[in-house]
Order: sequence, then C-alpha cells, then structure tokens
Amino acid sequence: MGPQPRLHGGRHVIYVGTFSKVMLPSLRLGFLVAPAPLRRALRTAKYATDWHTAVPTQAALARFIDDGLLARHIRRMRNTYAARHLALTSALTGRFADLTELVPSAAGLHVTAFTRGPLADPQALADHAAGARASGVAIHTLAEIAATRGTRPGLVFGYGSISAPDIEPGLGRLLRS
Repeated sequence: MGPQPRLHGGRHVIYVGTFSKVMLPSLRLGFLVAPAPLRRALRTAKYATDWHTAVPTQAALARFIDDGLLARHIRRMRNTYAARHLALTSALTGRFADLTELVPSAAGLHVTAFTRGPLADPQALADHAAGARASGVAIHTLAEIAATRGTRPGLVFGYGSISAPDIEPGLGRLLRS
C-alpha cells in the first residue's frame, strides 16, 4: 500500500474526479482516491446511493489507462485546448478589445470577458446573446450564470468543441452582428 494522501498539517485528503471532461461526458465514470481509514465508509455510502457501475465500461477504461492511452489522449488534447485558448484570448484582446475586457483564467474550457461599448448594456447584451443562440452560437451571459444579481455585463465563451481556426470568425458573427 502506497503513501496516504495528506494535506499540510496531517489532515486526510480525498481526491474526487470524473473522466467526463478528459474523455467523454456520456462516459459517466468518476473516481475517488481516499485514505485507508475512510475507504470502508465510502464504499458503504456508494453502495447505499448507487450500487452499480457498469463493469465492462470500468474494465475498458482501466485497460485504456494501463496501456498509456489516457495519458497520450490528455497530452494531445492539452495542445489542442491550448491552441483554442490562445486563439480566443488573442481575438478578444486584439480585434475585439473595443467590445471586451478579458477576465484572466488559467483553467477550464471557457474564457470570460466583460463587455463594453454597445454590449455593456445588460438588456442589449441579453438580446444579442439570445439572437446568437437562435442562429446556432452557444453563448451565455454572466447574468445567466451568476450566483448574485448586479453582475457586470459579460459573456462566457466555451471553446471545448470549436476548432481554433473557427474561433475568430465565430466571434465576428457573435460580437459584431
């Protein structure tokens, strides 16, 4: 048995994750890495709330990991997502800087930007986003996802499913229309 996961100060740590983001959302497999003293209670809780996870799917994923294919997939996707992130942030701070103020981010598959100019009005922004969605552009305003009211007007741009070369033309359709 390997070393126990611990935070500074000797407290136990439980790592929880999912393969939905790194592989496929419909895979619906997650993982939990827990210290030995907690494993029995966690297994009991899992059994009481969701006693069955597809064994063939788990076996296939385990083989995928053991064969090094998950690590290879993650390396390839890291480069793909880095290119998309760069294309999006470059366009928002370059060609569309008059309309957006980038919110710094270092993780995830989305970028947030406050809007300015004609898109700084919350109602105009909401109407603009609704029109974009009607034409097939998946976009969300900060007001739609914020936990509190009175959020500065802005947009959340997801880049998980758009190719890097399509980002700037898509932003042109979204922001200038």
